[in-house]
Amino acid sequence: MTSQSQLLEQEIHKTVPLSRTLGYHIESLSGGSIQVVAPLEPNVNMHNSAFAGSLYAIAALTAWGLVTHIVNEAGIDAAVVIGKAEIIYQLPITEAIHCRSAATPDISSEFLAKLARVGRAKILLTVAIGNQSEATLDAIVFATRNE
Repeated sequence: MTSQSQLLEQEIHKTVPLSRTLGYHIESLSGGSIQVVAPLEPNVNMHNSAFAGSLYAIAALTAWGLVTHIVNEAGIDAAVVIGKAEIIYQLPITEAIHCRSAATPDISSEFLAKLARVGRAKILLTVAIGNQSEATLDAIVFATRNE
């Protein structure tokens, strides 16, 4: 884990204490991509598969983390929030929970340019959940520049 991912993970654990209970851990973080893992054990339901609420929370934190990283890398002081997120569950997850998301350089550049120019921007991200994309979360993430 790079120092950037360590700092971001610490920020997430500090600002969203539930993330520690979920076992949220950033495996990799680079440019416009993030990979996260959480153990099944604290997130298990009565069917011995991942609890839907845990999947949603871990995926939302993945999207928020990626946008926060993109904004921080650009040196912009901004508040990042999930404006809307929708999840589709296709298959149960019975192992560690893996989430991954990426923003292309073009999408990231457009987002950052608008944030710098207007002071507010949004980006649409998809988070693949599970080793075989057993679920997906589509999130609209907003950033508002702090004045």
